[in-house]
Amino acid sequence: MVADTVARSGGNAFFRGAGIVLLAFAAVFLVVGIILRPVMPSFVHAVIDGVYDGLLCGADETYRQDPFLRGALRRNIVGNGDAWCEDSAGQRRDISYSELNVAIALFTLPAVGGMFLLIRGAANLPVKSSSSTFTSSVGGDLSSRLQELQNAYDKGLITGAEYQQTRANLLKQMEK
Repeated sequence: MVADTVARSGGNAFFRGAGIVLLAFAAVFLVVGIILRPVMPSFVHAVIDGVYDGLLCGADETYRQDPFLRGALRRNIVGNGDAWCEDSAGQRRDISYSELNVAIALFTLPAVGGMFLLIRGAANLPVKSSSSTFTSSVGGDLSSRLQELQNAYDKGLITGAEYQQTRANLLKQMEK
């Protein structure tokens, strides 16, 4: 039983951790790859351009984008000729709208996946039981503990079921 609980909580921690990583990736890509891309250093452009090149251009093509229209500064969000794949002969193939779709997917898929994993990881978290048993803060003999229990029940501090359960526990403890 304990091993099962540990295994489930470990699995929950894995799902929660993976969800947090995916959400962090989505947030970083949104900020670095889209919003602040125009002011990012050249190595960030190289990495993002490499992703687009691998996803959108053929083996003999290279990804290119108008440097003045990178990220959030693009005119009208996206337009023909903003991004293209260029082959060795200099022929251009417009991929402006495909690039936009890939950018949306690179943000949306990790964000949705991260939320799913967070929810999945939180699904089996232990929940504190609403039923409680009365425990005496005062030590003492059986009669004083039973009297304290009866007083708590009479004042409405505990339910009848809690009274019966705690009374049975006290009697059981005294038998030992």
